[in-house]
Amino acid sequence: MKKSIFAILALILLTSCSSPKVEKKTEFGEKELASTSELEFQIKSVRKSYGDEMWLEDDSIYVVVEMSIKNISKEKQNISTFDWKLQNAALTETDVSSVESTVGGETFSVDVLPGGTVEAIFYFEQPLDNSGLVLAYYSNMFSEEPEIKINLTTDCSDVAVSETPYAIGQSATYRDKIYSIEKVQTSSGKDYTKPSSGNVFLGVTVKIKNNSSVDMAEISSNSWKVYDDKGVSYDYSYFSVWETESFYDKQLEPGSEYSYIIAFEVPKNGKWRLAYYGNMFDEKEKFSIILN
Repeated sequence: MKKSIFAILALILLTSCSSPKVEKKTEFGEKELASTSELEFQIKSVRKSYGDEMWLEDDSIYVVVEMSIKNISKEKQNISTFDWKLQNAALTETDVSSVESTVGGETFSVDVLPGGTVEAIFYFEQPLDNSGLVLAYYSNMFSEEPEIKINLTTDCSDVAVSETPYAIGQSATYRDKIYSIEKVQTSSGKDYTKPSSGNVFLGVTVKIKNNSSVDMAEISSNSWKVYDDKGVSYDYSYFSVWETESFYDKQLEPGSEYSYIIAFEVPKNGKWRLAYYGNMFDEKEKFSIILN
């Protein structure tokens, strides 16, 4: 009888020792299939984009995360944009941007039935040149600690524009668009379209290329100013002898190019520098090109 009791105790001890508690995985790589007890997450792509640049702060960029999310539980699960935050090396945490953007993301909240899958695009506004990006999932928007983290390999670096003015024939890359000057011309006007006495019309043909993988908006001719050699600035002129466009929201498809004339009324025989501002409300010059 004693032998039987000892045998049972030994079996219990052996069983308990052979079944160690498995720690739940909470940190994943970008290419791993991440999961909680209810959901599976598969990142399909991570990219950078400026989207509608007029909504971005200076020195910022969107980090865009495209993801497939599957309900692996036996109950309906709610999936919300607000369950996700992006952490970085500066030890800050950013919510999903709520601003509509051409990058394709939008805020949402949806109930997913067992076995169901939803495709989502999240975009986060981040400071340029940031690194150490970590996508953090919270089981709900009120949670204090993330349930899982996914380490991203993408950083927020970008091509810096030169502080020295560019020359005709050189290209300036700013926020995923490539700018160059195709032609510079002047005119004394014709018929009833003439500049003021002592002035000429200055026409600058600018070519823009969308160097990103998404549709982008070129803001307007009002984003440009001309400066003379004394630092006096001249705004875009709505009246000239050329066909000009003062468009506000010209969409450029990925890889596409577009050329248009920007007209100014300026004093004769001046030395000119063309300066680009991110949009018509921006007060900070982004780059400039010497015209003559």
